[in-house]
Amino acid sequence: MFIVLSILVCLTFLGLLSMLILLKRQQYTLQLLHALKQEIETLKMNPSSLSIEHEALLNESRSHLLLLAYRVRDAVYKQQSTIHARLIEEAPTSHGYSDKELAKLFPPQAVLATQQFWHLYNEYLSHHWLDSKKHVKTIFSGRKEDHTSELGQMHIASNRLITKLDHLLEKMKSAP
Repeated sequence: MFIVLSILVCLTFLGLLSMLILLKRQQYTLQLLHALKQEIETLKMNPSSLSIEHEALLNESRSHLLLLAYRVRDAVYKQQSTIHARLIEEAPTSHGYSDKELAKLFPPQAVLATQQFWHLYNEYLSHHWLDSKKHVKTIFSGRKEDHTSELGQMHIASNRLITKLDHLLEKMKSAP
């Protein structure tokens, strides 16, 4: 009988202990829920904190796109006098943003300038740098002084493209 009574006391104690643990968990959950409700109310009363974070993200995306564009510009600039195939290989061929994302980042004029920038660069790559297998050339025929040679044409195209890229970069930078 004593054993049965001991077992009942232990079970009662374990039941009370598990209920106590359950109550503590519920209390903690309610505290978290209350803190979350307070944070939601704060955001409702001060929505500018959300827009500040959103604007910071947009600015970071704009900066990223401009850094990619400057890498391209630098690669083309260095082709004006000598061959730097490694820079062309390492330069990005796209900014990686969809048209919809570009529209969120820039006003219409800057979106157009961005699209033109990448289009001109990819045309330059296709016409002067990529072989039939779409690999970057490392050897060009002719001399740079001979404007009709492959090498001379690439240098001339690089000179012309730099002017256009700089103009488009100015339009891209002037966007908010």
